[in-house]
Amino acid sequence: MTHGLRSEPWRLFFPLGVLALWGGVSHWVLFALGWSDDASSVFHGIAQTQGFVLAIAFGFLLTMLPRRTR
Repeated sequence: MTHGLRSEPWRLFFPLGVLALWGGVSHWVLFALGWSDDASSVFHGIAQTQGFVLAIAFGFLLTMLPRRTR
């Protein structure tokens, strides 16, 4: 059995989701430390919705659907 991205797409999408998670949270950390003047919740919402949630959902669906429908 090969362990490539075609058979296990979560190996790509889950790390991308974690990167998007840190991207969405990092501006709050920077604001809390006083390194940023902007506390925009719009960036957090976009990064969370379009980055983290979408990457985790794609990773899960593209891994589980082929295994369940074979």
